[in-house]
Amino acid sequence: MRAPTIEEVLAALATHRPADIAAALYSAHDIEVVENLITALVDASTRLATYPRPLVVDEADALLYETLRAPIIDATPTGTIDVDPIDLARHRGITAPQAAALLDRIRRTDADAARRLVDSDLDPNWTLAQQQVMTCIRELLAADVTPTRARVVAHATTRARQVMRPHEGSEPFAYPANPALPPRILSPSAMTCVPGWMARMDAHPPCLDLAEDRIAYLLAAKAAMARASRASHSLPSVPAPSRPRPALTLA
Repeated sequence: MRAPTIEEVLAALATHRPADIAAALYSAHDIEVVENLITALVDASTRLATYPRPLVVDEADALLYETLRAPIIDATPTGTIDVDPIDLARHRGITAPQAAALLDRIRRTDADAARRLVDSDLDPNWTLAQQQVMTCIRELLAADVTPTRARVVAHATTRARQVMRPHEGSEPFAYPANPALPPRILSPSAMTCVPGWMARMDAHPPCLDLAEDRIAYLLAAKAAMARASRASHSLPSVPAPSRPRPALTLA
C-alpha cells in the first residue's frame, strides 16, 4: 500500500471535523502519533505567527515602492511640479484659471497614495527595511512633504547622519573606488538599509497592481499571522526537539 504524501495528509485533515480527527486518533491509540502531531502543530503555528511567507514580504515591498512612485513629482527631474499655468492652458485648450486650479489639485492630491497607506493601519513591517521606509513615509507626511523615492532616500540618509558620533565620520556611507562594490555602512542607524532597499527595488521593479488589492491581501496576511499566534498560545507546552529556525531576512 502506497504511503500518502504530506499534501494528501493535509488535504484529508482539512476535509474532516476536529472531533472526527480526535476520535480516529483515540481509536488508533497510538500515543507517539499524538505526540508527533502536537509537536508539529506547535512548530507550525509558531512559524506561521513569526515568519511571513516570501510572497507576503514581496507584496509589502511592492506596495511601498509603488506608493513612492505614485506621485507625479517622483517622475519629474526637479522633483516638483513647475509647469507654467499659461503653457498648460494653451496645451490643454482651457483657461488660465482652470489650468491653475488643475495644478493646485495635482499638488494637493499627489500624496494621496501615501495617505491611503498610512490610513489603512497596515504598517508594513515584515522586514527592517520596510519598517524604516514606512517610518520615512510617516515623517515626511507629518512635515507636509509628499513622499517619493528620492525624498525617502534623502530623509533616511539625513536620519542616519544625525546619529553618527564624531569618530565615525560625517557621512553614513563610504563608497569604494570600485562602483561594483557595495558602500561601507558607517552609521549605527537602521535607516542605512533604506538606500540599499531602494536600489534593489529600482533594479527589479515589481509588477503593477492596485494598491487597494495589495493592502487587502496584506491585511489578511497580518490577520492570519495573528490567528496563528493565538493558536500557538492555546496549544499545550511540550518539549520539542531541537530544530533549525529559518533565518528572518532583513533585506
